[in-house]
Amino acid sequence: MQLLIDQGNSRTKAKLYHQGEFASVAMTELTADQWLQIDLVLIASVASAEQQQQLQHIIPPTVPVRWLRSSAHAFDITNSYPLPEKLGVDRWLAMLGAALLYPAQSVLVIDAGTAVTMDWLDADGMHAGGWILAGLQTQQRILVSATAQVDADVLPMQTLEPATSTAAAVAEGAKAAVLGAVQQAISLRPVERVLLTGGDSAFIKQQLNNSAVLVEPKLIFYGLARFIDNN
Repeated sequence: MQLLIDQGNSRTKAKLYHQGEFASVAMTELTADQWLQIDLVLIASVASAEQQQQLQHIIPPTVPVRWLRSSAHAFDITNSYPLPEKLGVDRWLAMLGAALLYPAQSVLVIDAGTAVTMDWLDADGMHAGGWILAGLQTQQRILVSATAQVDADVLPMQTLEPATSTAAAVAEGAKAAVLGAVQQAISLRPVERVLLTGGDSAFIKQQLNNSAVLVEPKLIFYGLARFIDNN
């Protein structure tokens, strides 16, 4: 059994992986018996060095750990960055997961969390580049921190509509900005599949009238799992 960890800027998600099946788990709730059954920990992290050290301290020293990094090539996928390691490992693994689930298809991979990242992957496995913008909550925090008389509310994520208060206008504006960027990405470079992952993926999917758009919550974990037999 393996432990797969996706350590982001605001959240750490973990799944136990055994014979093709994923099971969500909280790192702090793993029992001694479970740790004994884990023969490898694979970690993708975009967090700070301090956060990475804190995560390392949770893992028993007897358990092998591999910290994954982006590379120029992996599993017939080619990284477009001149310095491949500069591509966020979460973006890289999401593309590897997308290629596993939808082989030989052109895909737009969108990870909507603290940041919203968008990456185009051609049907031949070539990464065509991507975009990064602030996520919904991040946009609101940035605007509030940069202005003297603007505040914001966390609003329900089911709708997008004109607002009748400044706080609501900030939240609705953030939604509009993210959705506008997503729609622009879809129209800029048409693909066979648009794959959404991350905390705000369900809201984005709900707002798009496009049958080619799918939510894949475990996309990064599918990418992580590909390295189990390549350790």
